[in-house]
Amino acid sequence: MLSTGELAALQADFAQLLDEDAVVLTAALAPDGKGHDTTTWPEPGTAVRAHRADRPVTTLETTRGSRVVSATSWYISLPRGTAVAPPDRIRFTDGSVYEVQAVVTRKTWLFLVRVQAEQVAG
Repeated sequence: MLSTGELAALQADFAQLLDEDAVVLTAALAPDGKGHDTTTWPEPGTAVRAHRADRPVTTLETTRGSRVVSATSWYISLPRGTAVAPPDRIRFTDGSVYEVQAVVTRKTWLFLVRVQAEQVAG
């Protein structure tokens, strides 16, 4: 069993792996003016450090409306305790944006929050 100090040291080590600046944009519903709601991602969001995996988790062909598109999922790691859930978005400083599909962090010894997300822009 790890002591509290050992666990804190490991969490600090893992936090150093987060090598990019990003913003978590929390999904919110807003009226569309036609009696329905639409999903928006209001600014400013929450600034975090993050890490994108070097290669995608999956690439699938799917349909959006009447179009067939390629959907590529990536693992993104965020600091421990980051509040994130589908369909939140993560925007990196290079302009790329990812929509969270699932939070896949294991609960044992929570070092980082890991999500699977699809690139939607950039």
